[in-house]
Amino acid sequence: MHNSLGGFALQFSNFIPRTFLPNCAVDQRKRVYTSEVTFWAWMSQILSFNSSCSQAVSSVQSWRLKAKLPAISSKTTAYCNARIRLHLSFIESVSRQVLSVLDRRVLPKDLWNGFIVKSVDGSSVQLMDSEDNQDEFPQPSNQKKGCGFPVMKFLGLLNHSTGAWEKHLTAHPNEHDARTMKKLIKYFTEPCLLLADRAFCSFEIILRLRSQGVQSVMRLHQMRAKGFTLRKGKRIGPNQRLVTWIKAKTQPKHSDLTDKEWSDLEETIQMRLIACFYEDRNGEKKRMILATTLLEAEKYDWIEIMNLYATRWDIELRLRDVKTTMKMEALNVKTPEMARKSLAMALLGYNLVKAVSQDASQKEGVELKLISFKGVLDWINSTTALFHEVKDRAAKTFQDLYSSFLETAATKLIDDRPYRWEPRAIKKRPKPFPRLTKSRSELKAKREAGNLIPA
Repeated sequence: MHNSLGGFALQFSNFIPRTFLPNCAVDQRKRVYTSEVTFWAWMSQILSFNSSCSQAVSSVQSWRLKAKLPAISSKTTAYCNARIRLHLSFIESVSRQVLSVLDRRVLPKDLWNGFIVKSVDGSSVQLMDSEDNQDEFPQPSNQKKGCGFPVMKFLGLLNHSTGAWEKHLTAHPNEHDARTMKKLIKYFTEPCLLLADRAFCSFEIILRLRSQGVQSVMRLHQMRAKGFTLRKGKRIGPNQRLVTWIKAKTQPKHSDLTDKEWSDLEETIQMRLIACFYEDRNGEKKRMILATTLLEAEKYDWIEIMNLYATRWDIELRLRDVKTTMKMEALNVKTPEMARKSLAMALLGYNLVKAVSQDASQKEGVELKLISFKGVLDWINSTTALFHEVKDRAAKTFQDLYSSFLETAATKLIDDRPYRWEPRAIKKRPKPFPRLTKSRSELKAKREAGNLIPA
């Protein structure tokens, strides 16, 4: 498939203006791989399902050939060095620009009772087995040394109104999501409603979020759920109670507040607990208890809150889009710095696809959640060359092409398959190779000494 850098730049010009990248660039030296060229070459890798550096270099060569510029080497060294030079702050600036466009286009119908709904959840990606990666993001402790891969955890914040990733933080694989969440709280700059699972349902997190103007709906933490009974608290409706949570006498070890900040926290917080029932993936009926700061039962019906919490599953699907669909579950980088930049580029690439989906949704009157991420991503890759062809033509020609582009993008809908259930099992058998139980260097040394028996 033919990719060209000019085509990508035009496809996303409504979200990243042509003058934006040059103005953000720190390195102004005249190079083949300028910050702008490196950015679009790297983005071509991301949007082409985590393709190789060699393919990115080929995209640059193709673009230079069409632009009648001198040919460049096919070796990837210069391009890889350019990726290293590209600052994380540059990627973050571009990300903020795309998010600002997405936020401006949010409509009242995209809100829930006037709230922007967001979700938070943790995940992880594998890295190359290098010494630097192992030092900062070590492999799981239950694996033998040299037999596993470094794991970088991250915590992501998803905006349900736009479907975009607003913020993410990386963390050591042993760091609990709740500890990382406390570092994320300062990035909540506007009132919203946060959905989260039981790992984040703590007195400190909920109270600090509320001080930032953030309401929350979370599943009750398992330690509190053990003692839950509908006989305690003030009854405000069927299966609902108002309860008072009291601040712990001693500050938890995992808290990152100073002693003064901890003492300044309110001593109590009122919470509304809602008991509801659901069916798990095996069809078994189970009880779930939700804890929310939305106390007004007349204003916020408990069934509406329960249905809203069900949409928290969207963040799991969006993680699947990034890790499985975009093939970013394993990052082929040798340093933690490159790992952070690669993850930031992956989430930015995802947001660009969602920006196109949002544009198509509003222009064609289709609900955003019904537009397939994979379908739009395939469509973007298939039409890149078309945009490159209209680069030097009249603005009307580009607008006509872009309108047709959005019209087709709006037809890339998710199949409606109600009550679909698939067993979580793998049909494809792995190749019959033995498991690696020792480091490769140790096995090579044994082979050279003549002690390794061929399999």
